[in-house]
Amino acid sequence: MFADTPLPPEEPTGKNPPDGAILDYQLNTEAQKVTLEIWDEGGTKITSFSSDDTKEALDSTLMRHPTYWIRPQKSLATEPGHHRFIWNQRHPAPRGAQRGFAIAAVQYDTPSGPNGPFVPPGTYTVKLIVDGEIAEQPLNIRLDPRVSLSTENLKLQTDLSLQTYKAYEALQNIRDNIDRLLIENPKMNKREKEVIQQFRGNGAPEAGDMLYGSIRETPLEKEILVGLQEKLLFILEVLQSADAKPTSQTEEAVEILVKRSNEMKAKWNEIK
Repeated sequence: MFADTPLPPEEPTGKNPPDGAILDYQLNTEAQKVTLEIWDEGGTKITSFSSDDTKEALDSTLMRHPTYWIRPQKSLATEPGHHRFIWNQRHPAPRGAQRGFAIAAVQYDTPSGPNGPFVPPGTYTVKLIVDGEIAEQPLNIRLDPRVSLSTENLKLQTDLSLQTYKAYEALQNIRDNIDRLLIENPKMNKREKEVIQQFRGNGAPEAGDMLYGSIRETPLEKEILVGLQEKLLFILEVLQSADAKPTSQTEEAVEILVKRSNEMKAKWNEIK
């Protein structure tokens, strides 16, 4: 039932600070809708959160851990008073992936994964939108002083991570189109349906365990969307789990996977 021996969250320990940027806001009256947006210095929106966000769907029958380990998902509050929201300083989590939990559990506070890549150090703008009214504040993100990663190597890590992340998201857009096509066309030709389903693959991608797992190259004719997405998630985890310059092998893997993602996009254009 269990893939590994999990760390016991019930063991008494000290509580760590929140793992992200602490954002506080005050509401004087009840709000209809509250939105929080993070923008970078170039004017690109990194991520956003809303009081209307739906909670993450988790199937307890498929989980390897007790449900009381899970960190409750916190939405932006709309009630009057002081509120606190924690941004994990990452891009949004990869869409369409199976959510899971690491064995380093914390009772009532274990976050799910996979995660999007960290944003690099810099100045960001936090926009709080309450019923259409916007308030802005700068947010300075700095590198952990214990990390000795050079600016050049950090940029390389960030660039490779974003290439991988964007390639995954592009494939997810194709998966979304395929799933919508299969639902909206129940009378589709059987042969066409088989070709599309085979190209897509079954289920949803999982984030591979980089400690115990590995990935390998697959011929284009045997590649499937879900399998390629799993490889991208694996490499993203490798990139984001080390405070060190990415290895030449990792750089090569990113190049191959991005190229294969483009090939799969071209292949989908031919199939549809």
